[in-house]
Amino acid sequence: MSATDPDYGELDRVIGKLLDEAVSTLEREGYDAAHRTVSLLADTRYHGQDYALTVAIRGENLGPSQMEVLVEDFHREHEKTYGYESRDEEVQIVALRCLGRGLPDTPRVPEQLNVAAVEGWSPSASRRCYFGPERGWIEAPVMGRHDLSDRPVPGPAIIEEDNSLTVVLPEWTARLDEWSNVVLEPK
Repeated sequence: MSATDPDYGELDRVIGKLLDEAVSTLEREGYDAAHRTVSLLADTRYHGQDYALTVAIRGENLGPSQMEVLVEDFHREHEKTYGYESRDEEVQIVALRCLGRGLPDTPRVPEQLNVAAVEGWSPSASRRCYFGPERGWIEAPVMGRHDLSDRPVPGPAIIEEDNSLTVVLPEWTARLDEWSNVVLEPK
């Protein structure tokens, strides 16, 4: 549907149906109005493009003034994503989306995740690594993610796991955050 000459009645009908479905689903799941959010989104593109960008719809309908805002938001998002905008091109809405979220009273995610060592697996003590022509070959300690839990580890180091490997450069340190993500920071 063209954003220049849209069928506002059809847009209102579809948006109303999406909102009703999201709210009724959340109510069935036990989320009252104070414990839910509902957002509307539009997949938009320039006429003839194969790809679309998802842009938030501000509010719960798409009248002429909201359509202007949506088109402006699309141009900005296109510039940010692809490095250019084409204000002379027709903007199309190719899909409407509704995102409903239930908001529980208490967090469902723990405050902190602890990563334990994998039983029966251990990294080698060290490994010779090449760090470019300025530094050459350096013997770097090899450790598991769980070895970072006590303190930051200065580079060079290798964090080896059963399914991944992280290289800590000589001028960097590695540590775990509260979610057990490996965080690399310059010294």
